[in-house]
Amino acid sequence: MINIATRLTAVLLLLGLKGIALAHPEAPTEASEAYANNTEAFEVGPEDAAVHCILVHGFAGSPLDFSDLPDRLAEAGMRVSALRLPHHGTRSSVLAQASSNELIEYVENTVAESNENYETTVLMGFSMGGSIAAIVAARANVDRLVLIAPFFEVTHRWYFGLRAETWNATLGVIIPYLPKTSLSVQVNRREAVPHLFSNSWLSTAAVDTLIELGRGAAQEGTLEAIEADTLVLHSPKDKAACERASYRNFQRFTSENHQYIEMPERNNHHLLSDWDRELAYEHILEFVLGR
Repeated sequence: MINIATRLTAVLLLLGLKGIALAHPEAPTEASEAYANNTEAFEVGPEDAAVHCILVHGFAGSPLDFSDLPDRLAEAGMRVSALRLPHHGTRSSVLAQASSNELIEYVENTVAESNENYETTVLMGFSMGGSIAAIVAARANVDRLVLIAPFFEVTHRWYFGLRAETWNATLGVIIPYLPKTSLSVQVNRREAVPHLFSNSWLSTAAVDTLIELGRGAAQEGTLEAIEADTLVLHSPKDKAACERASYRNFQRFTSENHQYIEMPERNNHHLLSDWDRELAYEHILEFVLGR
């Protein structure tokens, strides 16, 4: 029988967090979670490009999740819109207000606008952004889809006991915020950490939204409905988004061209900032350019 202390420890570990969870109606001081952390949405590349790439970042993240990829795509002649999802890239208390429908609709509207103004629309999603991108691609006209370490479920670790999703559903009601430190940013190349935005406190309500989006992407009929050419990149050593779930769901794609790239094991979740980021950029550019 798992005792209470073990359960509380598992809840913290499920998100890779360190510290003590506090039952508090608002997240504690968030001096580092400012709007000055370069988390704003941005666009690069020629405005008259034929190809438009829409980049959707991960949970509690920002456009910084894509590192140098936007510039690489722009240099190749594409127009790039690196989105900042509603309620993201700011404060934990703001992130807590995010809903799955709002996030999906935001990306759907961006795709619809892209289809009106560009010959080709490429939708790219990292982590939770991959969940959203898959759901949108099943509903809207997207020419190419790139999923980078897409989130379907949390990577399970033996010391969790129960699954992370179960812990959040069980104890999230009494623990509204969990602390997060730089040590829990899942990238093995540690010098990349200062260049990634991450909330210092995470709302368990926002985690509910993350889990809901992962389940929505994995729901029967979603992936099967995607007609776009699709590329998936994932590392077997991803400690945040379960690679096994990613590969299992990849088998359900029915589009004519769908590829799965297993990245080297020395990489963690943030593939575009980790050791083999150049390899990831290369795979993505080759796929998007149809080489």
